[in-house]
Amino acid sequence: MRRFVIILLAICLALPLSMKGKTYEELFEKQDACTGTSYKLHLVGQKVYMELPDSLLGRSFLMGSVVERTSDPLESYRGYVPARSREVVFSVADSNMFMMYPSHGSISSDANSSIAITSSSRPAVVESFGIAGRQGGSTCFEISKLFTSKSEFNDALSPVAFNASEGYVKRTPTFQNASSVIKCIDSDSTCVSVVGSNTVKVKSALLGVFSSGEQTFLTTELRYSFTLLPIEVGIKPVKADLRAGYDYYDRLLFNPDGKGTSKEYLTSRRDISKAVTYCIDEDFPPIWKSAIIEAIDNWNEALQKAGIDFTLAYRIGDDGPDRIIYCVSPVQKIFDSKQVDPRSGQIISSSIYVHHGVQELIQKMLILQTGKVCEKSRRINIDEELMKKGICSLICRYIGHTIGLRDNLIGSWAYSSKDISTAEFTQSYGLSASIMDRLPFNYITDDPDALLIQTKPSTADIFALQCLYLFDYETVVQKLKYAADNPLLAFKPMQSAKAFYDPRAEYGDLGNDVMYSMSKGLEHLEYAYRNINEWVKEEDPDYCYRSYLYNYMLDQLHDYIRHGFEYIGGMYVRRPHSDIPGANVVPVPSSRQKELMHFLLRTVDSLSWLDNDEVVHKVQLEGPFNKFAQKYFTNFVFIQLSALARSADLEGDIYSQIEAARDIMEYYWREPLRTSDELVRYQRQIFIEQIHTLATSSKHPHTWYSLLKEVRKVVKKSGDDYLLHLVDQRINSI
Repeated sequence: MRRFVIILLAICLALPLSMKGKTYEELFEKQDACTGTSYKLHLVGQKVYMELPDSLLGRSFLMGSVVERTSDPLESYRGYVPARSREVVFSVADSNMFMMYPSHGSISSDANSSIAITSSSRPAVVESFGIAGRQGGSTCFEISKLFTSKSEFNDALSPVAFNASEGYVKRTPTFQNASSVIKCIDSDSTCVSVVGSNTVKVKSALLGVFSSGEQTFLTTELRYSFTLLPIEVGIKPVKADLRAGYDYYDRLLFNPDGKGTSKEYLTSRRDISKAVTYCIDEDFPPIWKSAIIEAIDNWNEALQKAGIDFTLAYRIGDDGPDRIIYCVSPVQKIFDSKQVDPRSGQIISSSIYVHHGVQELIQKMLILQTGKVCEKSRRINIDEELMKKGICSLICRYIGHTIGLRDNLIGSWAYSSKDISTAEFTQSYGLSASIMDRLPFNYITDDPDALLIQTKPSTADIFALQCLYLFDYETVVQKLKYAADNPLLAFKPMQSAKAFYDPRAEYGDLGNDVMYSMSKGLEHLEYAYRNINEWVKEEDPDYCYRSYLYNYMLDQLHDYIRHGFEYIGGMYVRRPHSDIPGANVVPVPSSRQKELMHFLLRTVDSLSWLDNDEVVHKVQLEGPFNKFAQKYFTNFVFIQLSALARSADLEGDIYSQIEAARDIMEYYWREPLRTSDELVRYQRQIFIEQIHTLATSSKHPHTWYSLLKEVRKVVKKSGDDYLLHLVDQRINSI
């Protein structure tokens, strides 16, 4: 009996593996197939099989996904990338095919340490697949569950979609397995892909607490791609200096000779030995296509100035690895995604997704930021030439991302604000030293001949390109040493909202004089607000646009005032390096902070222009809005008063908390309280509460207790019995 079982088992193993009694040939008799580089995908009904030669076992693939279509563009949108691309490898063991995530995060220059790293680590197993068949040195296995079950690659509910309301609405998806469908398989010169459709049930809650009580459904069509990475990396990894404005990735370096461990940073860049060709979606409106082509040409001009033999080409309508795609969605943004070889940092391909709503963003910026000086901006139907420049400016920044540059938020700080207001300067130098700055339009000029929109890379961008593609690491270090005090070559990325210290690196600002720029921005904003009815009355008979624009105007107001407040408690921060002498963190000069504090207090009190009855009542808004805005920005004052604590221990010219508090007190009690001064009483009350909080929670409670006693004297002198009772309560509670 035992012998019979052994013989039967041998016969079974000798035959091709089958599924439901079918041979390998029968299984794929009626199917679609796509061929990649020596490997295949098969689609049989609703099942996807990968046919993988033994020679590719252990080889690296890059797997990624992107949203192609969506049932609700307010919840997700074309071009959304659920998760970063992953390197995967496949391995056979115990009659199963395993998909794993390898790691290149640890390296060593020492041979023995390298062996130890290899022997003490292994790839993470993320999926297991049953083998369907073997033939001719290839293994076939079903991978359908990668696309029909919930995973990081199909979590398509975007956190920045319109319905997220900038994070105020929490949306919880529930994956609907029964509604998951495989639509087709596809291939091009670089990869094979699977197109699948998934549905989630979406539950929304304001602030994560107040449920809407309704559940909606979102169906997204995603493209999952597999790209076989070459055995030899395309480019040699190059050490990165984080002070340069290019992309990088990191690895953990185990140093020999007892030096412990450290982070090693390497550049992420293109292989410049061959041109990059952007395939421009033929669905773009003609003026958009023209703007995109101009942006590509502008980067070619910058590459030529940098001395880099590298060309960016384009073609219309032909699908390829580098794409610029038109997305019919109300999202007022552009997004980009890149496929990067994790072994070398080489950018293999990229996509830029331009959403239809971008034109609304451009129109709003034009009318509120430039309407005072440019008559062509005072329209709902956008002037074509201005529209072209606006799209070109935005696209230019994202093309920079696809060739390895990062956003450079300090770019505009290189220029004098007054220079940016002149035609002579801006026509020659633009609005910023970097197109990678998140630039607004020119809201500080009154000169109709001044440049309104920057569309070309500038000095910092050319320098970043040279650091990335021309110079070796040692040269970059030397170049940065001499560039340290040159604002035209400076780089500073987007700061975290939780660690925002340097006011020079802000999005939407212009120039190095925030008080001048802010004053001009508010002046232009007020002018547009007072004249908006006259400008658009024929194009907006039902006031729909004006109602919409009013909300954006408030966002713009917030940005201008925020630019100023960030200087209170602000610090000029640079990445430390032994070649650069001096302190790496320097507080904004106290005289500048003090000046800005008084300026901001006056600004908050001068927002009465917001209560334009002709606008407010017509768009059916509740007024008076200026009181709400003034109270809102008053709270900013005390947020920044707390922020001053972070610079208290620095050496140098410090604007202390107690000095700032006395400046605020002096301003709030500069004159007697009138019956109608609701805002003044509110400001004084909040001030008392804030000083009490500091007296009970700070490192120096006696200082704040003494100030609270000073406040009592001022309150008593003012004759306000209500506030006197309040301050007495707070003093007695300490």
